[in-house]
Amino acid sequence: MAYRICESVKVRRVKIWGNPPGLAAAGVVPPCSVQWFSEAGPSRIVTDVGMGSTFGAKINTTPPQQSLAGFWSLTGTNEATVLFDLGCEAGDTIDVDLTFRVQNQFMTAAGAETATSVSTTAAGTVGVVYGLSLDLNTTATLPPVAQKTLV
Repeated sequence: MAYRICESVKVRRVKIWGNPPGLAAAGVVPPCSVQWFSEAGPSRIVTDVGMGSTFGAKINTTPPQQSLAGFWSLTGTNEATVLFDLGCEAGDTIDVDLTFRVQNQFMTAAGAETATSVSTTAAGTVGVVYGLSLDLNTTATLPPVAQKTLV
């Protein structure tokens, strides 16, 4: 059983550095984008395209006012609310700057303390902190770098 260590999270900034396409594909520079979702208005899309063969796309964006990522995210055990969507290519670098509150076991309706379970796994080692993939799907296409990952 894997347990979360954070109670809530707030996204502060997302940066993306796109890979330059190189000389072989100088005419085809892939864009990168961040779409911030909101329930209080339309979504906002921030996008960029690099230049030539040596400069990849670069994005440095913060959650706009009234976007879901602009508020503390605390939805319980499911975390099904999508805060933002990334559009990027393989090899692009993504840096997500966030603030989170460490969980301090909370009370259930009956008054008993409980820790929130994230997933059941046989691959993990007790006492080791792991980072899950940013996309949280079964293919784990956006795994963390320089941190133990649990697949």
